Amino acid sequence: MGEIIMLRAVMEILKVIVLVLVIGVKEETVNELYVAE
Repeated sequence: MGEIIMLRAVMEILKVIVLVLVIGVKEETVNELYVAE
């Protein structure tokens, strides 16, 4: 049972990290687009 809980916790952490990276990349591209204009 403990291993399953650990796996779920790791998955949740990975989801958060991926979301942060995606949002960061989107903001960077938006800034670059504004600079390009």
